Amino acid sequence: MGRRVCAADQANTSRSTRLSARQTERLRRLLVGSDSRELQLELALWTRELVADLIHRKFETKLSLVTISRMLHQMRVTPQRPVYRAWQAGPAAVEAWMTTTYSGIVAAASPAGVPARKTN
Repeated sequence: MGRRVCAADQANTSRSTRLSARQTERLRRLLVGSDSRELQLELALWTRELVADLIHRKFETKLSLVTISRMLHQMRVTPQRPVYRAWQAGPAAVEAWMTTTYSGIVAAASPAGVPARKTN
């Protein structure tokens, strides 16, 4: 009985993805070799949600985010995470923060012996 349980556990570790090997390879080529604008993605960077939308549009298949994560891992492709703060802050706001708030933080930290970090 123990061997059957172990065999069943091993069978459950190879989950199928509902995409064929050919479709998976096509998806990998789309993600690695295409510009996001060609794929009509909302952002320059792509997330699991955007990959799910791309899979639905290209292959007419809906996959869970967990399945997409697993597929990306198997393809050795990592999802790109957008920096939300960069979206919310405009260049003028960043410059204003750097010149006023950050310089005040640096000035307060200097007497305490904390070295200032270099900024770009």
